Amino acid sequence: MPALSDSLRTFLLGSVACLAIGAGDAAAQQPRRATPPAAPGTPAPVTAAPATSAPAIAADDDGDKKTPILLDADELTQDEALGVITARGKVELIKGPNTLTADVMSWNRNSGIVTASGHVRMVQPTGEVLFGDYAELTDDMAEGFIENARALMKDNGRMAGRHAERKGGNQTVVSRGVYSPCDLCASDPSRPPIWQIRARTTTHDAEDHRVSYRDATMEMFGVPVLWTPWFSHPDPSVKRKSGLLNPQIGFKSQLGAVMRNFYYWDIEPDLDATIEFSEFSQQGPLLGAQLRKRFETGLIRLGGSITNSNITSSNGTAVEAPTKGLRGHLFGEGRFDLDDNWRAGFDFARSLDDVYVRRYGYSTLDVLRDRVFAEGFFDRSYVNASAYAFQDLRPGPRATQPIAAPYVVYSALGAPGETLGGRWSIDASVLSLTRKGGEDVRRVAGQAGWQRKWTSDFGLVTTADVTTSIDGYYTAHATSTAPQETVKNGFTGRAIPQGTVTSSMPFVRQFDFGQIVLEPIVGMTVAPRLGNNKNIPNEDSLDVELEASNLFAPSRYPGVDRVEDGSRVTYGGRVAVHSLETGYGSIFLGQSYRISGSNLFPQGSGLENRRSDYVGEVQLVPGKWVDIDWRFRVASDTLKNDLHEVNFSLGPPEFFFNGTYLFAASAPNAGVLTDRNELTMGVYGRISPRWTANATGTYRMAPDRKPVRYGTSVTYADECFNVSLDMSRDLTNVVGGVSGTSIFVRIGFKNLGQFSSPKVTQ
Repeated sequence: MPALSDSLRTFLLGSVACLAIGAGDAAAQQPRRATPPAAPGTPAPVTAAPATSAPAIAADDDGDKKTPILLDADELTQDEALGVITARGKVELIKGPNTLTADVMSWNRNSGIVTASGHVRMVQPTGEVLFGDYAELTDDMAEGFIENARALMKDNGRMAGRHAERKGGNQTVVSRGVYSPCDLCASDPSRPPIWQIRARTTTHDAEDHRVSYRDATMEMFGVPVLWTPWFSHPDPSVKRKSGLLNPQIGFKSQLGAVMRNFYYWDIEPDLDATIEFSEFSQQGPLLGAQLRKRFETGLIRLGGSITNSNITSSNGTAVEAPTKGLRGHLFGEGRFDLDDNWRAGFDFARSLDDVYVRRYGYSTLDVLRDRVFAEGFFDRSYVNASAYAFQDLRPGPRATQPIAAPYVVYSALGAPGETLGGRWSIDASVLSLTRKGGEDVRRVAGQAGWQRKWTSDFGLVTTADVTTSIDGYYTAHATSTAPQETVKNGFTGRAIPQGTVTSSMPFVRQFDFGQIVLEPIVGMTVAPRLGNNKNIPNEDSLDVELEASNLFAPSRYPGVDRVEDGSRVTYGGRVAVHSLETGYGSIFLGQSYRISGSNLFPQGSGLENRRSDYVGEVQLVPGKWVDIDWRFRVASDTLKNDLHEVNFSLGPPEFFFNGTYLFAASAPNAGVLTDRNELTMGVYGRISPRWTANATGTYRMAPDRKPVRYGTSVTYADECFNVSLDMSRDLTNVVGGVSGTSIFVRIGFKNLGQFSSPKVTQ
């Protein structure tokens, strides 16, 4: 809850119906124009002022501080002998940032005590509005009490109590108080809110910004569900505060019953930590920590854990070792801005075995990466120097992961039109890969290019790309990366110029409903045929897949270790329909034909033959409730389906279906022995303004028909409370042995935090 000001910081939270009636008027009411303040200490004259008279202004002597007090009312009277000013009818007292209103108010200037009765309201400078039937306060509103107290807090929290007392200028103690941020039922305000806290005493420490309860009971729908002798949480004005976080309680296979406890430590404004003390019935205790530090020009995050466990693995599959041993992990990240152009950083992630970080929920990655880097950003150029190391957690046999150090990349781009009407480009890199007991590679690669685009008077759009690549490799302990490739030890070089010209001619026809665009596209790529590619190791160009997005690219390889030599022609076309509203649809179909050049494309890529597969894409968006994208690849010689991927979404935001259908043909020569044929479907629905539900499932349609994974979730959320239940079943054998049935529950209370249970896995 937000901290209250030093003027009567009565911390009140309530669930009283119609609590805010008149609060807006009280908060917004402004005093009428006042006469100049009287001299400090001068008593106001005795008057019986009509409603139209000006407010009385006096000065309050606070030792060395003399703060004027504005007292405004329909009627003002003063007893000079007793030093008492009495006000009636729309009374408003203002001192500094504090405002007190009531029906009747009496101010004893000698004792400094103000009493107020009838619709007492006090507006705090922090935005809270306090209510009561009767109040007795010091005139600086720092000490006193309110009877039948109520409050509307800045964060919409409400509190009610029989008696609220201000102590020491910083603490407010409420007796027999009730707190809840939930809205009351509009049709029956007497009904209990969704949840509330009843306590014998509630204390708000404005200096420590903490709310504490003694003898507290949590109620749900008016039914007590939890009692605690003491409970405390920061008020909403606090963004961070040391203390216990919500625990996680549940069960996991191989771990047993789980109790995860977290303590947040606010060390300094730029330094904090989270410490974990967890217990697992089948594996024993776990100690973990996360440390976060921010600098003026950077940050560091460090995290790790250690436990005594018998869950281990040598090939990525969870097993139980005969005896327990130390398991753990260490993660880290750092980012630093060195100046306006340069920044540097690091990432590291290490696990003491293959399954620990996934089994204990610290990561879902199957390859962990370490990196140190520095990079510079300039006008039209970029440079990056890095070093990489990897830890492979994937199951089954796997190759030795290399250390990439150094890896330096440089890119520069000229201004448009400054060179022969086009722009130049330079890309260069230096890479050193070292493997323990494996192939070592040193590579220097560079490419210079020039590109220009023309548009003729009759609409022909032509783009020309000219590049020259010069690469040098030194290989030790060479191994073959594919059956058709034989890599040799020693130095190998390559220089290859390449030119590509692509032309398209869009034809547009306008109709009443919109327009139709027909665009044929033709491209020609020319380069010398080089026979030394097989002597160059392939580290970054293994994953090749032809699709509509890269059909006209100068090279369909994703890296630089393989380039497309020789010559080829590429052709295709696009038909698009655009409505005058929001809908559109398009169809693209294309193919390439290799005239000459080396055939190093792997089987199943769509480029292994001289005539490539047909590739296409269909997009259909007739309106904002339908979105379909279909990408496909069909063999050119047999018309065999090699790839189909359909992504779709149907329905309005309140209720819609979405999903993906994927078919990928087998490629035995590339090690893919079976087809992949899967359908993933999901449905989401907003049952009511507070209830939502969704379900997803993946079904394998070939070679064996069976579900792969499925799940559902139901969520309830209102202004002060949310709860969700997620249930899923995974039938795959994923890393860490976490496949199976899982249940996950989340419960959140506004201003108190959120409780979540870990997945219950079998």
